[in-house]
Amino acid sequence: MFTDRLQGGQSLVLKCAKVRGWNYCAKYLYARKLMALEKSLLKFFQIEAAAQSYRDNKNVLVVVKSMDSKLDRMGTMGGFGGCCDVPSVRDFVVGFDEPLRELKLKILEGQEQVVVISAPGGCGKTTLAKMVCHDPQIKGTF
Repeated sequence: MFTDRLQGGQSLVLKCAKVRGWNYCAKYLYARKLMALEKSLLKFFQIEAAAQSYRDNKNVLVVVKSMDSKLDRMGTMGGFGGCCDVPSVRDFVVGFDEPLRELKLKILEGQEQVVVISAPGGCGKTTLAKMVCHDPQIKGTF
């Protein structure tokens, strides 16, 4: 609708530009048509565009509320379980007491914002990170 009005306005302006200076009747007629076009464009932006924006915002709100309710349901199932939860660690892991204690100490002191765990492949970096994530002290703090 807006595009049609603009195209009509363009043709109206082109017709008006062709009118000679001595043809006051034609100028008056085109001036009235241009004022009507301006009024219709103003109405479009004040009413129709605002209503369309309201409808779009309402649709976005419906989608956001739907996602919010899904997140709430996930929260009632014990947190972000499934793919978002940290995988569990085996019940018995040998040789990680000291590295776990040191890592917890660094994290709980709060002096370090980022802690890097580095070692050759297969040394247990991921296992250590899982152990820290499931530690009761860490869970209680964070």
